[in-house]
Amino acid sequence: MKKIILVVAAVALVAVAGIAIFAIRRPSRTPSGNDQPDQGGGKPLAAVLPADSEYPAVGACVEPGDENVVRVEVNQDVPSPRCQKMTAKQRLVIKNKTSEPLSLWFGDKKEYVFSVAANGEYAISQPVGELLAPRVHVLHGSPYEGPAVWLLDVATPYLYRFSDYPAPDAYTGPRANVDFETSPAAAKIVGPRIIDGLTYGPNFAGHYTVIEWGCGASCQMHAIVDAKTGAIVEYSLGSAFSLQYRLDSRLLVANPPLYLDELSEAPAGVAVEYYEMKDGRLNLLARQARGEGSSMVCIQVITRAKSTLTGEEKDFPTPCAVPFGWEPMAAPTPGSGGILPYDSGVQGKVILGPNCPVQREPPDPACADKPYVTAVQVIAADSPSSAPFAIAETDQEGNFRVMLPPGEYGLQPVGGNPFPRCETQTIAIEPGALHEVRLSCDTGIR
Repeated sequence: MKKIILVVAAVALVAVAGIAIFAIRRPSRTPSGNDQPDQGGGKPLAAVLPADSEYPAVGACVEPGDENVVRVEVNQDVPSPRCQKMTAKQRLVIKNKTSEPLSLWFGDKKEYVFSVAANGEYAISQPVGELLAPRVHVLHGSPYEGPAVWLLDVATPYLYRFSDYPAPDAYTGPRANVDFETSPAAAKIVGPRIIDGLTYGPNFAGHYTVIEWGCGASCQMHAIVDAKTGAIVEYSLGSAFSLQYRLDSRLLVANPPLYLDELSEAPAGVAVEYYEMKDGRLNLLARQARGEGSSMVCIQVITRAKSTLTGEEKDFPTPCAVPFGWEPMAAPTPGSGGILPYDSGVQGKVILGPNCPVQREPPDPACADKPYVTAVQVIAADSPSSAPFAIAETDQEGNFRVMLPPGEYGLQPVGGNPFPRCETQTIAIEPGALHEVRLSCDTGIR
């Protein structure tokens, strides 16, 4: 009986040992495209790797988005994308889409080296900001090269995530014609730009098209049109450093941190602005000063403002809610913490004449110069006439007013073809002063 027990015990020990040996010797499974990527990294680094260059050789780079993980692909021809922007807290995953194992590395001296199996993935374990210094790094490889990685020096955290504002599925139906009845002023001021921009199709919040054009140095204006209905949602949304938006998200960011933080010093008064597209309206969520991790606090007082592009007037819930490209029509009370408008600018009158073929004695009141209802383009010095800094509409008496920062400008009333022909007048705006002008347009009557 004891012999039987000993034999059984011996067999059990051999079986356990065999399982243990098999477990130790079993080779690790090569990751495939459906497996979790390898985790790890190259040799520990004493310091982050210096950048290879300030800007990528390939030109345009893909924006980083707000996901925690950014994925790139290495192919037999060119990587996809060829250049990828990233923020410091994001992690990089490399997909090998070739049938050969890859050796990849950052740094000219192969300071950080790793391997990726054929058709496998590799995830760098730490955030890229702990590995790479800001600016552009080339992911070298053998036998195939990887993409360039542009690490952005973003000091201002995003207050909102694009993924938290999902949009409906992208609209692929027929595009509606622009419905200018939803915004008659847009037809007069920016109608051709809107019509041209709609040819690109939806690019925001599922079925909206964002259209951008320049309005001078560090100045862009935007229109937003519903591609399904043709309704104009916005036509005078301003920015100093463009917009960031996505087709699959209802979030839109003006002067986004990833652009604003690239500057050594942001212009005064420029802030990050977050908007949500909801129920066919673009609603301001918050304004954020550069480098701050929270939204700006502002007094809760309704503020009436005027668009420097179109002259449209609108009420905003607070002074902080007045977007770039709009000027408050009355400054908040001292000590309120609101954002003050420019305290300088120009005002004047546009007149039209002559209105009779010959002068009469005594003068005929019917022949006197008349107010001209038109738009006055304000063109900053050294800027092309096709990119006005602001546009002011005259009232029925020909009067206009626009607040501007100090500097030199040309004032050009919009005339006809060939008449009325309007003069261009050059002015210099002094700090704290309101310049007075009188602009003339020639009817051509002789």
